Formats: sequence, structure tokens, C-alpha cells
Amino acid sequence: VWAEPVKRKTAKDVTTAMRKILLQMKNMPRNCQTDLGKEFYNSEFKKLMIEFKLNHYSTFSTMKASVVERTNRTLKNLLWKKFSLQGTYKWISILQDVINQYNHTPHRTLGLPPSKVNTRNTKAILDTVYNYIKTVDPKPSKFKKGDYVRISKYREAFSKGYTPNWSNEIFRIAKVNFRNPTTYLL
Repeated sequence: VWAEPVKRKTAKDVTTAMRKILLQMKNMPRNCQTDLGKEFYNSEFKKLMIEFKLNHYSTFSTMKASVVERTNRTLKNLLWKKFSLQGTYKWISILQDVINQYNHTPHRTLGLPPSKVNTRNTKAILDTVYNYIKTVDPKPSKFKKGDYVRISKYREAFSKGYTPNWSNEIFRIAKVNFRNPTTYLL
């Protein structure tokens, strides 16, 4: 995990923080996924992504990223422990210590600290983490190639109940991917 404090979520501040993070990395990523915030979609951030040859994208989804949310929760817990010890809520001076503690603490899922993950052991870790996933779903697929379907819409918790849960547009299934879960190419 990498983190840099910012005073405001302006294009300049976020781009400067992201540059610091990218310069710390030993292995440069190929992709950078963010939300649709203006702090990420501006000319300064775009130049940074081009400079570091990163594919910047967003999924245009209102769904939360559970892995990121869980990491944030753990970091907040570590910060609050430090706040209790020092008797103050000044977090900027202790942020890097908390990040370092997180990165050097073994994780149950990985079986080792994140700082020990590298290109040589990535495959073994992925096999350990995803060993319970079956590659093919044992149930037969609901639809077959050539079927016409509608897509279900994602609904917020308090959205209007009288609007349809399905798209108006009808799609034709071009390919069935037999995985777990079964997916369809429209």
C-alpha cells in the first residue's frame, strides 16, 4: 500500500501526490484504476499517466471496491490506535509509519506481508488465494449463444421501486464463457 497526504483534492495536489507514489514503486504497474473524480480526470493527471506509460481508466460503476474498502478500514484502525497512544489526532506525521506497519504485517489471505510479494512469488500467491475457485461452473448455463436477453440494472439502496430493474435495450448473446460464475459476451 502506498499513501501520500493531500491538503485538498485538487488536480495539482493529487497529481503531485501520485507522482511521489509512482517514484517510490519498484515495479511499475501497467494500469491505474480510479473513480470518476475531477482530481483524476484533468490535463495534469493525464500528462502524468502518459509520462509513466500507465493505462488510466474507470469502471463507471457505483459499486464499491471491497478490497480497497477493507484496506482503508484496517488503516483507519491502525491510525486510531496511534491516536489513542499519542493523545492527538495529528495523522500526517504518523501516516508513513502506519503504512509501513501494514505492509510488513503478515496477512491471513496471503500468508505473508505485502512487502514480500514480488514477481517471483506472484503465481504461488494467486494459487493460494484463489485455490477454492472452480474454473467451470458445475451448473449448466441459463442462456445459450444466440439467445436474446435484457441486462439487469444496478440499484441503489433507496432507489425508486416502481422503475424496471432491466434495460430497455435487448441484446443477443454472442458467446458463453463457461467459468464460475458463467459470463456472457453480448
